[in-house]
Amino acid sequence: MFDHYELITLDRVPLIVRGGIEIPYKTLAEFPNCCGAGEGFWERVVPERIFFLRVSAACWAHDTDMEMTEPTDEAFELMNRIFLINTLSIIDRKSRFELLKMIRRHGAMSYYNAVNTKLALGKIFWELKRKQKEAGQWAEYIFGETLSAVTQTDKSAAREPQQAGR
Repeated sequence: MFDHYELITLDRVPLIVRGGIEIPYKTLAEFPNCCGAGEGFWERVVPERIFFLRVSAACWAHDTDMEMTEPTDEAFELMNRIFLINTLSIIDRKSRFELLKMIRRHGAMSYYNAVNTKLALGKIFWELKRKQKEAGQWAEYIFGETLSAVTQTDKSAAREPQQAGR
């Protein structure tokens, strides 16, 4: 189940990320704002921080995973659970006060529950997978670099995507 993933550590925070992807950031502070829908109402509603703690690295890993994961309900739920694990990892390692940690963990659970719904992120996920199928690709790297033009019939290659030009 986790064969597509690897464990990395940034700023003493362990994070689960998609394997085979070069992480372009060396510290948690370097990650761009990645949380939210990218535009519109939901971009303003979805926080980049949970009680003043930035969780952008967890959002970046989740967005990258969303681009690359296979189009199944199980994969959708797994990538969302990994998002929760990464968010809680950031909270647990970066919260200094136990009460604040508890409040942030509650916020992370609320965030996860919103992300793991078929109505919200589920619609975006299945629309992305439909577009990838139409284009004859399983996945495209989140910043636009094509990993590989993998068709549905070539599932073995989809398990180990490679970045183009690297």
